[in-house]
Amino acid sequence: NGLGIVLDPSENIYLTGTTTSANLPTTSGAYDKTLGGSRDLFVTKFNTTGNSLVFSTYLGSNGVDGTLGGLAVDNGRNVYLTGFTESNGYPITSGAWDSAFSGSNEAFVTKLNPAGSALVYSTFLGGSSLEYGRGVGVDALGNAIVTGYTKSANWPTTNDAYDRTHNGDQDIFLTLLNPTGKGLLYSTYIGGSGADRTSGGLAQDAYGNAFIIGSTGSTNFPKTSGAYDRTYAGARDDVILKFFVPVPVLVVDGHDFNADYSSDPAVFRPTSGSWIIKNAGTFVWGTYGDIPANGDYDGDYAAEIAVWRPSDGTWHIDGTTSVQWGEPGDLPVPCNYFGSWAADIAVWRPADGVWY
Repeated sequence: NGLGIVLDPSENIYLTGTTTSANLPTTSGAYDKTLGGSRDLFVTKFNTTGNSLVFSTYLGSNGVDGTLGGLAVDNGRNVYLTGFTESNGYPITSGAWDSAFSGSNEAFVTKLNPAGSALVYSTFLGGSSLEYGRGVGVDALGNAIVTGYTKSANWPTTNDAYDRTHNGDQDIFLTLLNPTGKGLLYSTYIGGSGADRTSGGLAQDAYGNAFIIGSTGSTNFPKTSGAYDRTYAGARDDVILKFFVPVPVLVVDGHDFNADYSSDPAVFRPTSGSWIIKNAGTFVWGTYGDIPANGDYDGDYAAEIAVWRPSDGTWHIDGTTSVQWGEPGDLPVPCNYFGSWAADIAVWRPADGVWY
């Protein structure tokens, strides 16, 4: 069964699905050329005209493994997959976020290299009950965003989650994995007291927003003020969710905050907006999702604490200045561009590669 299809920037074609066939066409150098159990996933890449395989590989264990079509490709042509497995033999890489099969049915996230010949990382994702990974995407920084649904009361959530509590029969989850697959940047439940699930529909824009489509059996499924439809109308209703998923930037260095002509190690904790600066002290400036953007903005030879807020494109500098420059999705790149001895506000736009 072919269940997912995407294109890379060059319009090569990637397919994923499930197979029970021992003679699925595989390519030389494929990660896995053998059907491992009663059902495996497959990943196949065609060239742009669809008349030749670039690579084709099995992916699975000696048990039952599946996907519901969760497939994404980044700009480096790495391939991301999510699905489910009933086996503790599903391939997991060393140091993965979760290497323990802990339920009857476990979600996974797997990243294949561009040649389809090796795993970059592969991790379980779940709690002690049942999970299905249904949709996966990747942002400009290489973070994988995954959605699906869970019946586990101990699904891994982060401190800043929208909802840290399992609400009912099954809840939707939204999870952001770092580029190495070894840590969670964000993870939350979404649901009401009934059975809620995502259909696998996941989309992203250039500004850090994730869009999910699914369905709910919960009369108390969370709704926003002014939503198109706030009334539960039948046995199951469709739901559409939009989440802003900020990417935290934790560590900054190379800046002299006290004008002693040497860099001072500094850490920004986005969950609390706290800066801890060696030789200078602890300061609160910024909030979760802000990106550190330190620089000597006034030319006094000492760096000012500054953050850039990707949700609205504003710069907040040293507790006194707020400047609008850039758009959601940009990345701050302050530096002394004009030889004035002071840092200049600047952004780089990943969507078009332009510096402003």
